[in-house]
This record gives sequence, structure tokens and C-alpha cells, in this order.
Amino acid sequence: AARQTSLERRVGSVTPSDAVQTPLSAPLGDAATAALRSFLRGRSLTCVGASKDRYGRTLARCAASGGFGQTVDVGAWLLARGHAVSYMAPPRVYVEIEAKARRAKVGVWGGSFVRPDKWRAQRAASRQKK
Repeated sequence: AARQTSLERRVGSVTPSDAVQTPLSAPLGDAATAALRSFLRGRSLTCVGASKDRYGRTLARCAASGGFGQTVDVGAWLLARGHAVSYMAPPRVYVEIEAKARRAKVGVWGGSFVRPDKWRAQRAASRQKK
């Protein structure tokens, strides 16, 4: 059954502001939020909760109304524009979309962005060395 949920996390994708707080995450998250708001303006949105993450947040797949009775997968839309990264836990449904955005250097991939999971691993490793 469809239910309304916040768009802080979708199954398969995470926006920069969701993932980790780094010096760059706030402007990247702001850009993702602005793009998503613009995209969703005037569209209906349906989110279907799939499960909960380890913090108790609903993991949901969201679709926005498109033209001619079509729907647009919101996670795929964000990923294709470089406003999100694929969520590494199963199911890894958006990995190829992220790879395409990375190759095209769009959104976060236009600069020196580090995936949140890699950033956290690097941070943990540097803490262990101290």
C-alpha cells in the first residue's frame, strides 16, 4: 500500500545531505533538495515503504507523475543528475545509473566528491591510526 513518507532516503539512493555531514555535504544537499523540489512541483508523488533502515527510517521507493500517464522513479531521477549516490545495501538497483552520472561528471560528480561510504571508511581508518 502506498503511504506518504519523507524523501530523506529512498530504496537504492541517498542524497548527500542524508549520507554524511562533511564540509561539502550542505551545499550538495541543498542543490539536491532544490532540484527535487523543482522536479516535483505540480506532480503527484507516491512512495511505497519497503522496510526500515538501522535508524528506524522508512526505506521507500518513490514515483512521481509524469506525462501521458507515465511515472518517474524519483531515485533514478536524482541519481541520473548526480544528486544522489546508490545505496550500497541490497538491493543495489541504481548502481549503473550512478556510474553513468559519474562518467558524465554531473552533479556531485563534477567535482572532487567522495562517496559517503568511502569517506566514512577513510575517516574510521585515520582515527584508528591515531
